[in-house]
Amino acid sequence: MEPTTTTVTTNKPTPTTAKAPNNGKRKARAPLPVGESREQKFHRLALARMEKLRHDIKMICNLPAYPHSEAQANRIMAEVQRLAEKVEIAFAAKGTDQPFTF
Repeated sequence: MEPTTTTVTTNKPTPTTAKAPNNGKRKARAPLPVGESREQKFHRLALARMEKLRHDIKMICNLPAYPHSEAQANRIMAEVQRLAEKVEIAFAAKGTDQPFTF
């Protein structure tokens, strides 16, 4: 009788499947699906990302149920505020790239 072997697959990258670094270059923009405008893509991505954000914030709101210090809570709140400001700046910066003048 021949021995049987079992193959186990994992989602963890191995040295042979790990992606090579891109030397700091951004990935090429994915082509738009046929018939989808840039505005439609924005809408589709925004809905999905906002739903994920809503879920993640809900999970953060559950953290006070666990023992924590006031300093830890303050650090979390400061980081949430910093990230929200980063989003505001990103949206405000669009279309306002004006040359410097006196």
